[in-house]
Amino acid sequence: MRGTRGESRSIARIAGALALSLLLATPALCTTVLRFSLDELIERADVIVHGECVGVEGRETPDGVVTEVQLRVTEILKGAPATTFSFTTYGGMTPKRGTFIAGSPKFEVGEELVVFLDRPNRHGYRMAIGMSQGKYTVREEGGRKVAVRNLTGLRLIDPRTGAVEEGSGDEQGLPLADLLRTVKDAVAAQPPRAGEDR
Repeated sequence: MRGTRGESRSIARIAGALALSLLLATPALCTTVLRFSLDELIERADVIVHGECVGVEGRETPDGVVTEVQLRVTEILKGAPATTFSFTTYGGMTPKRGTFIAGSPKFEVGEELVVFLDRPNRHGYRMAIGMSQGKYTVREEGGRKVAVRNLTGLRLIDPRTGAVEEGSGDEQGLPLADLLRTVKDAVAAQPPRAGEDR
């Protein structure tokens, strides 16, 4: 027996409401990582760059989309001196396709940043240390520059206590000058790497 047109519309409304409720009930995607202190970010990083993002371009690969990021260097805080620095990282968008990785840092042309990068993997790609923990965005606040991080999409585990914390939007920032001084002092205290001249 066929239902009336009114019954069909009612069923459609109920199905739509059910789908919406399931969507709203689905927990947000998160990536679980260890929480790193600033000292740990500095120690683990292969390269630390302070600069301006001047290029972001997604590229399709057989394993998904990767993003090529170009930086105009203000200062290489750890690694070989350079005036520009480019790296490729996982995730991103092209006109036809996108690859989303929860908790990975976003890069935008024109932003000033400080980024802590791992060594290149076998494909030549780099990851920020601790995902978005390894990227500070620099902003002007009250006439001074402040470095902040957006940890949305991360579930952070304290390796000392086992406590778990959900990452959130912009955390309380720290003065850029303090961040840079801490990084420089810590890098200077590290033993030189093989082939490195300080």
